Amino acid sequence: EKMRCDTVTNVDNAKNVIITETGDGVKVIVNGADEKRAYVYSYKHEAKEDGKVAVSQDWELKLPFTKSSSNSAKRQKWAVISGGLYMGFNSVVGENVDMGVKMGKSLEFAWDRIIAVRYSPFGKGFSMSLGFGIGGKEFTINESLYRFAGDKSGVILDAYPEGVYPKDSKLNIFSLRVPFNLRQKLGDDFSISASAIMNFNTNAKVKSSYITENEVKIEESFSGAPVRKVSFDVMGALNYKCIGVYVKYSPQSIFKLEKGPDFKALTVGFGFSF
Repeated sequence: EKMRCDTVTNVDNAKNVIITETGDGVKVIVNGADEKRAYVYSYKHEAKEDGKVAVSQDWELKLPFTKSSSNSAKRQKWAVISGGLYMGFNSVVGENVDMGVKMGKSLEFAWDRIIAVRYSPFGKGFSMSLGFGIGGKEFTINESLYRFAGDKSGVILDAYPEGVYPKDSKLNIFSLRVPFNLRQKLGDDFSISASAIMNFNTNAKVKSSYITENEVKIEESFSGAPVRKVSFDVMGALNYKCIGVYVKYSPQSIFKLEKGPDFKALTVGFGFSF
C-alpha cells in the first residue's frame, strides 16, 4: 500500500522545533524567529480492529499569558503510594511535666505509610490517603533521682535504690499505625498536610539502669507495661518537595487510667514525604 504524504503547514524562519511525546500522540511546537508566536500541532491515533490506523488532527494558537487546554495533563485519581518516614523528639505535657523526661533523648521513629491508597478528587493540588505503617516512641528520664518502676499491673515513678548512681530510665512503645492524611499543595514545591493516626500499641517496655557503689552496672526491665492498647495522634506538617517538618500531639494519656503517670506527648521532628 502506498503511503500518502500531505503538507500540513509550512513555517518560515523557524528558530526551534520542540517535539513532545504524550500519552495519546505527539505534540510539535514550532517557534518562529520573532518568538512572538508558537504554532502547536498535535495528533492522536488508535488501532482499529481491521488493522488500519485512524488519525485525527487539531490546531491551536498559543497566546501569551494563557494556558492551552491541550497542555493540561490528565492525572489518575487513585494511586498506591509509600511515604511518611520520619524521626522526632518527644516531650511530655500534663500533670507530670516535672517527671524528668528529656526531649533531646526521647525519640520517635516511624514509617507511617509503608503502603497507602491515595485519592486525588480534583486531579491535582489536594489529596487524601489511608495507609498502614509502624512506629515507636521512647520516653527517657535522665539526670533524675526517679525512674519508671513497677510491673505489668501498674507503673509508678519511684526513687532509685539508696547508694547507687542513676543512669537513665526508658519507656518504649511499639505500635502498628493507620494514618488518614489530607495534603494540599502550595505551588510547585511547598505543601501542607494534616493527619489523624490510630495507633495499635502492641508492646511497651520499661528499662532502668544504674551503677552500684562497686561500679557494677545494673539493668532492670519488664515488658507489657499497661499503656493504652489503642491511642490517637493528630499531626501537622509543612513540606518543601519531599522533605518536611512536623508537630504531633497525643491528646490521650499514655498509660491506661490509674495504671501509670498521667502525661501526654508532644513531638516535633523532620522526615520525608509526609
